Amino acid sequence: MRPDGGDPEPDDYGLPRVDVVVPDDARELERDVAAYHRERRRRRRRARARRLYRPLTRFGVAVPIIAGALLVALLSGVLMTAFGPRPAPRPTTAQLAPRPTASPGRVGGLLPDRRVDLVTAAAPPSPCGTCAPA
Repeated sequence: MRPDGGDPEPDDYGLPRVDVVVPDDARELERDVAAYHRERRRRRRRARARRLYRPLTRFGVAVPIIAGALLVALLSGVLMTAFGPRPAPRPTTAQLAPRPTASPGRVGGLLPDRRVDLVTAAAPPSPCGTCAPA
């Protein structure tokens, strides 16, 4: 006899006694089978959702935000490099007037390479580059 007050006959494997009702017809188990399949589908959906959302729950929302920011930075850098403005070539020497509209010595043209006289009593004639008002 078992100490828990179960079945007076000892079990061969020491398992507890289970009350099992076996129906006469398999159609009586149809609702139980449908409930079993619903439960299995629910478990599969939950496992799939857990597998998809696991990266979000493990590290929080930080990882997707950082990944998105890096993706935007990379994409904008590539687009700015590919479609950005092209630098203009620099002239080799600085030109005073690249396209004068008149001949030298005239209005709109370059100054002639001559001496310029300043009309003052104290200043002697000097070349153009050293002209300074008194």
